[in-house]
Amino acid sequence: MKISKGFLIAGLLTVGSLTRLFGHEHGEALNDQQKAFLRSYENVRAALAADDLGAAKTAATAIKEDENAEALARSASLADAREVFKKLSKRAVHLASDHEGYFIANCPMVKNGEGNWVQTSGKVSNPYFGKSMLTCGSIKPAMAEEKEKPAEHHHHE
Repeated sequence: MKISKGFLIAGLLTVGSLTRLFGHEHGEALNDQQKAFLRSYENVRAALAADDLGAAKTAATAIKEDENAEALARSASLADAREVFKKLSKRAVHLASDHEGYFIANCPMVKNGEGNWVQTSGKVSNPYFGKSMLTCGSIKPAMAEEKEKPAEHHHHE
């Protein structure tokens, strides 16, 4: 029997493997290290939304023991930093899901469906396109009970 690579990869990315990868189970309280990651991640996100590579690199250095943060801190351009930010965002979305005070946002203009990010404000502030499309995307609260409310949508012009 032949198993496709996609099926195999999907099987490997179970909740258990995500918990091992990111060190957090949904609904579980965030520990101090996870909260520190999300605080520093928010600083990186805000800097990228403002097109400030220097501030994004500086903020990334505050994220400890994370190879993606280290790569972002070495980025030579905003484009490079934003590419690495996608990887940081996967961890941030996993951690912030089901926790008050965080919003999960998505920009449909980011290729391959990789346009998710976390922010602490309910107003879209797009880190992937910065000032050129700052309000492009949609946003929803990370808390399950608040997800029933309609999501705020913004589109680029």
